[in-house]
Amino acid sequence: MAPTLISSTLRMFGPVAAVVVAGVALLPVVAMAQGARPPAVPPAVQQLAGAWELIGQGGARKCRITLRNVEVKGGRALGYPATCRRSLPILGRISAWTVSEAGLIRLTDASGQPVLSFSEDSEAFRLKASADGADYQIDSLGKPRRYVPSIANAPAAPRIAFDPAKAPQRESIPGTYAMFRYGGQEVCRIVLGTNPGAADGRFLASFSTRCRDKGLQVFDAVAWRYTGGKIHLIARRGHEMTLVWAAENEWRKDPPGGSELTLRRLAN
Repeated sequence: MAPTLISSTLRMFGPVAAVVVAGVALLPVVAMAQGARPPAVPPAVQQLAGAWELIGQGGARKCRITLRNVEVKGGRALGYPATCRRSLPILGRISAWTVSEAGLIRLTDASGQPVLSFSEDSEAFRLKASADGADYQIDSLGKPRRYVPSIANAPAAPRIAFDPAKAPQRESIPGTYAMFRYGGQEVCRIVLGTNPGAADGRFLASFSTRCRDKGLQVFDAVAWRYTGGKIHLIARRGHEMTLVWAAENEWRKDPPGGSELTLRRLAN
């Protein structure tokens, strides 16, 4: 609206015209503010974003990568320590990540073309990298390994109900336990020892046999503690997994979402 026309309108109609003109002037500002709202993050991205472990050369080389919610050219941003490019050079070609139609992670280049496209098996994500002919795996570190709408939209998994007063005393906890996944399949055995760990209230833990579960291998429990009737397995990198007493000599992961896990104490 030209300045001369605005001045004439204000003289003719007074304060009412001033309000109208001010409102018209504000419309572009409001539209700009509404247009500046960031787009909603897709549920698949919300579920899969976070820390993952990229594993190459049969497990000999690993890198912790972070899948982020930020949009970049080719998909969503990912981060990793600079040293990872030396251990896993293929990361030099990867600029972003996306989710495939099947709900699986893809690591892409800056143009959005897949560099590593993961498929699911009974143990972990695996793929054959077409660039160098090497095998790579990616571990979810306890999160769901693929996007499933029913999981993403469901309420948080309920905690396992138990009575701490009925749980065993700490003195009875040390020993060897079988670890079960996938509806009762034994995958590992772990020893909860009596030697003190690096911090107060912790004791050393270690696998007594070769563990066949990729997720538990990456978790790599090195210690345990016992509080409130719960066993806390402590990973080498410091994060914890909690199990609650479910029955005599049996403990279950709590909350039970993601990959189920049961510990069953073995007879001495």
